[in-house]
Amino acid sequence: MKSDNSKIKLRWELQQTGVEDALDAAIKMTPESSPAIYRVLWDGRTRLAPMLGALGPRMAEEARYAYPLDQNSVVFDVGGYKGDWAAVIAQRYGCTVHVFEPVSAFFTRTSKRFEGHLNVHVHNHGIGPENMLVRFGIRDDSTGQFADSLVTEDCRLVGIEDAMLGIGDIDLMKLNIEGGEFGVIEELLGTGLISRIKNLQVQFHPGIVPDDKKRYDAIQEGLAETHFLTLYTGWTWQNWR
Repeated sequence: MKSDNSKIKLRWELQQTGVEDALDAAIKMTPESSPAIYRVLWDGRTRLAPMLGALGPRMAEEARYAYPLDQNSVVFDVGGYKGDWAAVIAQRYGCTVHVFEPVSAFFTRTSKRFEGHLNVHVHNHGIGPENMLVRFGIRDDSTGQFADSLVTEDCRLVGIEDAMLGIGDIDLMKLNIEGGEFGVIEELLGTGLISRIKNLQVQFHPGIVPDDKKRYDAIQEGLAETHFLTLYTGWTWQNWR
């Protein structure tokens, strides 16, 4: 990593919360060196998680919807499920939202939900590192290729590079795909497509993919080359801008 990239800004931009002073004070206490910072994040010895807990879960949740978006913005919701997150983003900003949901029952329900919403496009496939057919275990909001379930479905995944064809910069991409985030982000980093994503909101899922700790560390350091953290609640949610 180049020396001019060795300092990583960790900033919490919870818009319209009225806690700017508290955020600034917490930021000043936050270590900034990289890559060592990511070992700290993994081990849970950072002050960030307690700081967020002090601000309260409601503010943390609001941060997942607080972005500088408008009607010209493009958003990817990868792992749409019922479409709850996409509905808030589409209604609040009037932006174009692409929802990717490969499970047939979830896709059908979400498609009906957004009938008549011209700015929301629901796609009957997921996103992966490449084009593939993957057997999903069906377990409500834990459904995915690594889920253990007696109920399964063969689901189509489109490679992230193909999914981004014909689309310019993506203002916000949300990844909540039950372990599939590792492969997708690794592909974004390997191809350089990460530079076309202004905000990457991701939920990581530990303990279900091979070599998760090693891959997580590498992903964190890779993302820091082009982006910086604006939201961190441990594995639960991160936003890289």
